Amino acid sequence: MVLLGHPSVMIMRYNFKLFAKLPYFKNYYEEIVENSRALYGFYRKHIQEYKKKIDFTSDAEPADVCEAYLRELKKMEKYEGEHYFTEDQLVGVLADLWVAGQETTTVALAASIIYMMLYPEIQSKFQEELDQVIGSDRFVTMDDKPKLHYELNRIATNVSQNVFHRTTKEVAIKGYTFPKDTIIVPQLSVVLRDEK
Repeated sequence: MVLLGHPSVMIMRYNFKLFAKLPYFKNYYEEIVENSRALYGFYRKHIQEYKKKIDFTSDAEPADVCEAYLRELKKMEKYEGEHYFTEDQLVGVLADLWVAGQETTTVALAASIIYMMLYPEIQSKFQEELDQVIGSDRFVTMDDKPKLHYELNRIATNVSQNVFHRTTKEVAIKGYTFPKDTIIVPQLSVVLRDEK
């Protein structure tokens, strides 16, 4: 994750292959390719091991997303039409879950705990709100979100910017015109700390 946040790599994000042969960027490109190769190899190895453990004749509830996907993939082997269930696709799903789910969630939780330790008065208000809205007999659900006003992710952002977006038409904002197909990179830390 540190490598992907490096300013030189951020410049490369729009088209990595374009930078592959440029002297300064070449080392970053090669490191990203090697890291990706190692990570995807790790996923592929574990998928193969996982396949050996699953009893595909059983209708048991899948233990996790990997097993659920592999069970569906097995069913699709009999399907004659076109489908998109492949082991390569599963590797992509696992990579998405790891990068977008596990890593960011872990960092966000760690930062939230640090903020709670640094600001015990906010921690008390946070706990009071949870006690009033949720109580102690159930888990928080998405339906509770409008009633919960303390939101640590606004302060404890773990990424400085969002993924690249593109304007789909010409847009004018506060006197500035952005033509269609302009690459936009939202600065999350600025947006999330806006009082409005």
